Amino acid sequence: KVHNDVQFHWTSIAAANSIHFYHRAVCSHRKYDASVRGQLTANKSAARMNVFYAISLTQRALARQGTFDMGERKGYAFVKWLKFSRDVLNWASQRIPNELEPEYKKKWKHML
Repeated sequence: KVHNDVQFHWTSIAAANSIHFYHRAVCSHRKYDASVRGQLTANKSAARMNVFYAISLTQRALARQGTFDMGERKGYAFVKWLKFSRDVLNWASQRIPNELEPEYKKKWKHML
């Protein structure tokens, strides 16, 4: 599924009390294996439209967590979220089928 990790990454980081960096791996992300399946990043199909669902679900989850509240440094989180959303929507726009471009543009305007 495309964009299935956006909510997990953002809500996990936003919920953390602190984040530590180490010089050795403590967990790893599964890497792409062409012999098993096609690379999701290269997917150029109608499935790419799921980016809007992923962004809206994540934004609601972050708001529910209080991530965007205006306490200490919280306004910063919203600014970074907007930048990420714009960047990922721009990236995904290059990976949708041509026939879906008008719908994509309409949804983009509605979302941001």
